[in-house]
Amino acid sequence: MKITTLIFIIILLSGCSDAKNEKAGIEEKNTQTNKNVTKEENTQTNKNVTKEENTQTNKNASKEINTNKEKNAPEEKNTLKEMNLKGKVKSIRIFYYSAVNKNGEIIKGQRKNKTPLESSCDITFNDMGNATKIIGYKSDGGIKLKVTREYDSRGKLIEENMYNSDGSHNVKIIKHYDKEGVPTEENIYDSKGNLGNILINRTDNKGKLTERNLYNTRGDLNNKWKYRDGGKTIEEISYKLDGSPVMRVISKKDKSGNLIEQNVYNSDNKLYSEIILEYDNKGNLIEQNLSNQKGKSENKWTYQYKRFIQNNWGESIQSENGLPKFVVEREIKYASSAF
Repeated sequence: MKITTLIFIIILLSGCSDAKNEKAGIEEKNTQTNKNVTKEENTQTNKNVTKEENTQTNKNASKEINTNKEKNAPEEKNTLKEMNLKGKVKSIRIFYYSAVNKNGEIIKGQRKNKTPLESSCDITFNDMGNATKIIGYKSDGGIKLKVTREYDSRGKLIEENMYNSDGSHNVKIIKHYDKEGVPTEENIYDSKGNLGNILINRTDNKGKLTERNLYNTRGDLNNKWKYRDGGKTIEEISYKLDGSPVMRVISKKDKSGNLIEQNVYNSDNKLYSEIILEYDNKGNLIEQNLSNQKGKSENKWTYQYKRFIQNNWGESIQSENGLPKFVVEREIKYASSAF
């Protein structure tokens, strides 16, 4: 399995709307790492709880402590917010087509996926606005993959399964949280149920994510993510087996959580490329500009939207360097719709 499988699952949601498969083991090194992280987090949590309890002297102490704990839990977007979908959406079908210029009018041509990550798909949501089932399609309409998700009563993702086009199981991801709802660890299993990589989260005393570390079966660090400015700036570093860095990516988000800038650096820490993204006042992506290490624009995508219903677009024309390339259609069903 490869790291790109995990990334595939994550990007599939955003990719099919607009636009984790590493091996980890229970070897002694990883076990010790987990123990150290758990000990550190438990120590910090105990200190915070003790401090709060000592300062509460009235009969409402317990209620206030619980309220503070909830505030410490990280703010999470549900899938609808991640996809910038408004209202009580129950399901969405997204289709990618090649763009055809017919007498000056851009119409849809044949079914054609934009990229492996930006492709036609069906997504079903639960009452909390989280995706429970995702089906990705090939350009010919055949099933490419299927993803199922399970959540706890708090709406936190606890299990994710990915299946191949033939229905065989590919990846399972189990997510763990502490009693305050702060994510602590993710375990990735292969198609045979063997434990693959372990992803360990580190947080500050307010429960905000500060660092994620991905280890392989030998306990080597594969990837590291560092979070700054309340999660608005994310630095990702990929490593070779000898521990030397392969690539560094710095991503920046706006206050709404939209990606607005991404800089890629090579192993020599020299800028390789830069991507700048712009959004309209509804949060829809309208421009994506890729520049090289010299700052020269190499590729520019622009996005136009049509057929708005309940502030959600139904059709998008995506152009590359001024030439229409794709028409994307969305069929959205709401909670009040008849299925």
